[in-house]
Amino acid sequence: MSEKTKKLTTCALMAALMAVCSQIAIPLPGRVPLTLSLVGVYLTGIFLEPGWALASQCVYLALGLCGLPVYAGFSSGAGVLFGLTGGYLFIFPVMAWVTSVSCRRFRGIIPLALGLLLSLLLCYGAGSLWYMALGKVGLRETLVSCVLPFVPLDICKAVFALVLAQRMKKPLALGKF
Repeated sequence: MSEKTKKLTTCALMAALMAVCSQIAIPLPGRVPLTLSLVGVYLTGIFLEPGWALASQCVYLALGLCGLPVYAGFSSGAGVLFGLTGGYLFIFPVMAWVTSVSCRRFRGIIPLALGLLLSLLLCYGAGSLWYMALGKVGLRETLVSCVLPFVPLDICKAVFALVLAQRMKKPLALGKF
C-alpha cells in the first residue's frame, strides 16, 4: 500500500472516529451536549500530520453537512453546523491542526499537553463568539452556559486523550491495531 493511500485511509478513519465520539453524548440543561468529540479531535491531531488532521476534521464536518448523522445525538445538516453551537464544530479542524503541530514541532508530554490546552482555548473562544453573535447573548451568559460547566470534564478529556495516545503509540508504530 502506498504512503498516500495509508494517509488517506487514516484520515477517513479519524473522521469515522469523530462520528463515534460525537455519539457518546449526554444532554445537559443548556444547548451544548457533553460529548467525547474533543477526544476525537485531539487523537486526530496526535496521530495525523497537520494537513491530514485538518482535512480529517473537514471531512467530518462535510459528512454532517451532507446529511449523515455524525454530529452529537445523531444530528446532521446545515441547521446544526450553522446553529448556535456551530462555532464549536467549525473550530475542530483548526484544533486538530494546532494539536498536530504542537506534538510534531515540540517533543514531550508537556508541549503536547500545552498544545491540547491551546486547542481547547481556541474551541472555547471561537464557539463562544459564535454563540454570542447568533444567540444575541452576553459573555456572562455564554460562559455560564457553554464554557464553565465543561472546563473540568474537557481537561479530563485532554488527559484521557494523552494517556490513550501514549498507549496506542507503540502498537500503531509496529503496525498492530
